[in-house]
Amino acid sequence: MNTFRYKDITLSAEERAKDLIHRMSIEEKVAQLQCYNPKDKNGPNLENSFQDGVGAIAFLSAAWDDSKEMVADKLRDYQKKVMERSRFDIPALFHIEGLTGVLMPEATSFPTGIGRGSAWDPELEYEAGKVIGKEMSAVGIKHALAPVLDVTRDARLGRQGESYGEDPTLVSALGTSYVVGIQNSGENDEYNIMATSKHFIGYHAGQGGIHAAATNVPERELQEIFGKPFQSAISKGNLRSVMNQYGSVNGEPVAASKYLLQDLLRKEMGFNGLLVADYASIEELFTRMKVCEGKNEAAVKALNAGFDLELPTPSAYGDNLIQLLEEGKINIQLLDETVLRVLTEKFRLGIFENPFPSSYEKIEEVFNKEESKKISLKYARESLVLLKNNGILPLDTADKKNSYNWT
Repeated sequence: MNTFRYKDITLSAEERAKDLIHRMSIEEKVAQLQCYNPKDKNGPNLENSFQDGVGAIAFLSAAWDDSKEMVADKLRDYQKKVMERSRFDIPALFHIEGLTGVLMPEATSFPTGIGRGSAWDPELEYEAGKVIGKEMSAVGIKHALAPVLDVTRDARLGRQGESYGEDPTLVSALGTSYVVGIQNSGENDEYNIMATSKHFIGYHAGQGGIHAAATNVPERELQEIFGKPFQSAISKGNLRSVMNQYGSVNGEPVAASKYLLQDLLRKEMGFNGLLVADYASIEELFTRMKVCEGKNEAAVKALNAGFDLELPTPSAYGDNLIQLLEEGKINIQLLDETVLRVLTEKFRLGIFENPFPSSYEKIEEVFNKEESKKISLKYARESLVLLKNNGILPLDTADKKNSYNWT
């Protein structure tokens, strides 16, 4: 087994990634853009597919495991199989939902986004992000699918509860605090997580409050209202990952939009991290939206738009990419730029050196901190909203201070 784990501190993460890319075959590069989904029993698996490794693993299946130890054991097993298939021991990047805590057993739980928005407490959101980051990192997961930076103004949308609320300044403040907290930005190497803000851009402005419906808003409103939280997280929080929305904006499907994902997000907003496709959104370019004839055309459009990872399973980013490269429909330089971003983030996250979960003892210590429970309880209290005052307020502290058990 070829171990590519040198620790030359004179080389940056990007320099290490460039050196590795020069050694890789086209097949190995394509593998880094793909994702394995253990929950998809009918899809490709580690026993019969991904012979050159795989870029990422969708780990939402951890929600159905029995314990945090089981989650760690499964991650370790999957990671070993992935690295055994790679000539250079390239580890996979595991992702999981992290909005209200790590989506797995025994993790600390927090109120949903709309509740935390009601608290108006950026400092507490930062602390919540730190708790989630520590627990996630302990079991070996390094890619958080959170925070949700959608500005929501239509209560009919079924996912409104994920958002912090309707005010772009509030969403910006809380979302950026979460990003800084979970990414351990500016602190020591206690843990290292990559946050993913979503859903870029204007998702909650879809017509009729319908999921994936068309968003039609003036350009100024799109940027100043719905784009503001993303800009804040990028500029102030060093955001490392962004996920797209499913629908179209002003008549253009987001998953194929060079304007939105390259010109606006990368060039104007200055984002230089990973752009990951929301689940099956690239595939939906030809299955639902019918703007592409098939997976090959969708792959070309998605790569040109700047997508680095197709989640949660290969469809457009399958082995067909190799043929498209050979036919000259995809530029090898474009492929290298995409793979460079994937590998650079893996080096930044330190998973080449530490691809596996912490010890059982360390996991137990991280997951059972009294301080984490106190932060969760404080957030639950601050998120309370009085919808109707039936004589509850003002409180008569002399008579009622002992009537409520807040513990």
